[in-house]
Amino acid sequence: MGLQRYLTHPEEIPPSGTFTSFSDPDELTARWDELARRKMIRGICGGSPFPRKVMLEIMPPGEGQAHWDEEAIRLSLGEWEEASRRFPLKWLRILKLEAGDDRGFTAQEANAVAQSLTRSGLSLSYLGDILHWGEDVVVLVDQRAEPYIASALEKAGLACEQAQSFNPDECAEEARLTVGSPRLDSVVSRAYHIGRAEAKKAVVRGFVAVNLRLARDASRLVAAGDVLHHLLKGAIRIDRLSASRKQGRHNLTCRIAAGVRYQIRGWGN
Repeated sequence: MGLQRYLTHPEEIPPSGTFTSFSDPDELTARWDELARRKMIRGICGGSPFPRKVMLEIMPPGEGQAHWDEEAIRLSLGEWEEASRRFPLKWLRILKLEAGDDRGFTAQEANAVAQSLTRSGLSLSYLGDILHWGEDVVVLVDQRAEPYIASALEKAGLACEQAQSFNPDECAEEARLTVGSPRLDSVVSRAYHIGRAEAKKAVVRGFVAVNLRLARDASRLVAAGDVLHHLLKGAIRIDRLSASRKQGRHNLTCRIAAGVRYQIRGWGN
């Protein structure tokens, strides 16, 4: 159920609250301020340290938290592991159904998984993220929709099993970067090895989200705890940010994760 429906029909939200489907940066950017103003948000979880989409735990108007400023969002995203235990999230390992094909997924095959699922009729609102883990593909799903997910996988010649030992932290590598400025375009440029002009263009055109909302201001300063996501490049979580001993330089310690590519509704169009 999209956020717009909850806003239009809040009487459908039980007094104890409910979980939304996975929401992407487009939808969150468009609806967040109204949800926060109407005090409908109680919790947020993306299922990993660098989520591509999130579920919200929302309440009837007036029953949620009063303030959801940037620091509150960072804190909530940082507590993903604890929150994920009460959200209807599940990591699934994707399997090939073809007899005798026990090979892992190549990068190209991993990138094709999401396309295969959407061609099989599966709504992207059921999918939170898709990650390439070694030779495996793991998918974060809304467990309330498991029958639909299993059906779509079968149509695509795939199957699934619960990813018992999967830890999304393992899909990221720690990196230490030095930047001239903690501006968003500077960090995006350095982290993804692209030119500063290209990074600025990506931000302005809506290809970059900060803490799950689109950030079109290239001069915006990033902070420790921020989750940055480039639609075509992957995700970054900034763990530490400090001024360098060298004047005019800043040191960042972050984790960089390369997610499997898939288009998220209108994001980046």
